[in-house]
Amino acid sequence: MLFTKMSTALALAAGATGSPLNRRADSETDFTIYAYGSGSEEIGGLPIISIDITATETGDSLVATRPNLGTSLFFVPSEPGAVGFTNATSDPLHVTTGFGFYGHVLFMSVDSTMNTQWYAVPTNTSTLWQVIWKAESDAAIPIALRNIAPS
Repeated sequence: MLFTKMSTALALAAGATGSPLNRRADSETDFTIYAYGSGSEEIGGLPIISIDITATETGDSLVATRPNLGTSLFFVPSEPGAVGFTNATSDPLHVTTGFGFYGHVLFMSVDSTMNTQWYAVPTNTSTLWQVIWKAESDAAIPIALRNIAPS
C-alpha cells in the first residue's frame, strides 16, 4: 500500500519535472536594474536604470522607452568599455542582443555562454559609477546587475 502511494507520487513528480520550460511572455513593466558590488559597501543596490523608463524584454534585447525621448536599446560595447543605450541597431560597436535574466541576474550570452562581466568604475562624482563591460581598469569593481531592489 505504501509502495503504491509512493510510486504514484513519484510518477506525478516525474510528470511535473519532465515538462519543458516555456519562455516567459514579453511584458512591459517599470524597469530598474540595480548594481551590487562584490565586497563593496559603496555599491549595495544602486539603481543604474530608472528615471521614468518603461522597458520591454523583447526576445534577447532590452528596450527602454523614456517620455518624449522615444525608445533605445541597451548595449554592451563590442570591445571592453562603457555600457549604455543606443538608437542604432546596426552599429558594429554596440551589441544590442543576447541579454537575459538568470533568476534576477542580468547576463549577456556570448558564444552560447552566459557572461556577467559587469564592472563599476568610480567617477569624479561620489556615489556615481560608470558601468562597463569587461574590465581594463585597476579601479574597476566587479558587480552583479539584478532586477530586484535591495531590501
